Amino acid sequence: MSRVAGCGDGVVGVGEQCGEIGLVCPVEQTCDEAACVCSGGPLCGDGTINPGEQCNEPAIVCPSTKLCDVRTCTCVIVPPAPRCGDGKLDHTEECDDGNARDGDGCDVLCRLEQGRCGDGVLQSALGEQCEPSTHDQNLIYECTPACRFLSHFCSDGYFQPGEECDDGPNNSNVQNARCRLDCSLGKCGDSILDSAFEQCDDGNTVNGDGCDRTCRREFPGQFYVFGGSIVELHAARDETSVRPVDRRPPSTSETGPGLIAVMAAGASAGYAWMRRRRS
Repeated sequence: MSRVAGCGDGVVGVGEQCGEIGLVCPVEQTCDEAACVCSGGPLCGDGTINPGEQCNEPAIVCPSTKLCDVRTCTCVIVPPAPRCGDGKLDHTEECDDGNARDGDGCDVLCRLEQGRCGDGVLQSALGEQCEPSTHDQNLIYECTPACRFLSHFCSDGYFQPGEECDDGPNNSNVQNARCRLDCSLGKCGDSILDSAFEQCDDGNTVNGDGCDRTCRREFPGQFYVFGGSIVELHAARDETSVRPVDRRPPSTSETGPGLIAVMAAGASAGYAWMRRRRS
């Protein structure tokens, strides 16, 4: 029998059940290597629960906490999806300290908040795209001492590796420009105001300095937790806290007998005026 086109080419095609990487036949079945299909014995998915099978979708499904393995018709536990804050470092995370809190070294997006450019550790929350000491020299783009990508094809109008965007001659560092001169997208902390999603941009992503980590204006009365301590926002003090305090002693006309005399005189004058009105 001649081999079916595409069978065994390393790519899982439509209708293939075996013969490709990751595809195996259920127990009691064999793989037809020429057609990449399973044959012999009970077939998972035939609508009938055969010996050793726990499910046969869509007729018989697994409990809500499990999925049906269509290769073996058995119910398998679904591993929990990785998430930031679960205390487990996943390949998409720079850190995971087991909580969803900023200001403790690992932010709510599981990005490192501490470090510096050149320390060999990538801190995307600090605006780094790369680290010079760990950058792959075989790539067609460089890593500058400022920990930013440098594409030698930037501004040619074509999206190249090492670029976040490329609008050609429209690349600009002016306010609200979509793509910067270095072919990076505008973002909070780049000192360029993008009014579509920023209220301010002071060149950093730090809370407590008047412009918070998401480039929203901060106001008096806001508090942040740093290292377990509550810290008041001092960069936007209440107006009353900066008013000069008048420490002069009050004069006799402002308090004491002088003030009482003025009040009494005013009351007498008002009473006399009311009597004239009635007469």
